[in-house]
Amino acid sequence: TPINIFEVFFGVFLKNFEPDEKEQNTIDFFNNVEMITLNRNAALLAARMNAEFTKIGKRFETPDILIISIFLSVGCTKIITKDKIFLNLKNIEVINY
Repeated sequence: TPINIFEVFFGVFLKNFEPDEKEQNTIDFFNNVEMITLNRNAALLAARMNAEFTKIGKRFETPDILIISIFLSVGCTKIITKDKIFLNLKNIEVINY
């Protein structure tokens, strides 16, 4: 998603990598994966999911709930992340790193 691109590039720019090489490698990576974006169904799903999680005291950060709702709206069932909040989801396999 565009949110993922932001998060990855933020990390690249934040760290003191060789800008040209690391930036180009990241651009090359994202040029080889399908871009999925937020649509009406994913936005409604995100709102519904975050409301339900908020009611039980497990509120997601907005970018995270948008990412997962986008994934779910296109049938993705796995996510690779370091964020432990995703472990609260029952309908998706979370691969932590």
